[in-house]
Amino acid sequence: MALRLPTNIFQEARILNNHFDTDGALSVFACLQPDLAQQYAPLLMEGAAAGDFGEWSSDRGIQLDATLEALCQQECGGNDAIAYQRALEELPKLLHDLTHNQGAGYETLWKPALDHAYQSKESLEKSDSTLELLPSGMIISVERASGSGQGGDDDDESTGNAQPNSKR
Repeated sequence: MALRLPTNIFQEARILNNHFDTDGALSVFACLQPDLAQQYAPLLMEGAAAGDFGEWSSDRGIQLDATLEALCQQECGGNDAIAYQRALEELPKLLHDLTHNQGAGYETLWKPALDHAYQSKESLEKSDSTLELLPSGMIISVERASGSGQGGDDDDESTGNAQPNSKR
């Protein structure tokens, strides 16, 4: 991430990214506002990990990623330029709110995603789902167990086993 770059090299540089996503927006923010980015460095790293890797880096990381997704991708209709502008305008307030107010000012934007993460975690802990490390070593497949009440077209009624779904 751009947090490790010298803070004085971007004074007259153009910063480019070919798509909008959380880690890209946070990197651009770190280049444009390096002093402020250093104040929030751990949170920026947590948000980038949550956004880029779908990693549960921390609750605050999920909150940051979910808020940027809601503000910038859903509200901006897929227009990356508008999404970046919105993210760069909102990030100072958002980072302050997440750090000092537990994200209360943006709760309606991040709460559904964090609740979903906790529900998924609970499902795994209750053995309602299984994890399978695929041969690539990079992808984990999550399947609902038979009888979990989440069936549908994926449930194989002849064996009672959930079948993998390529959409997950």
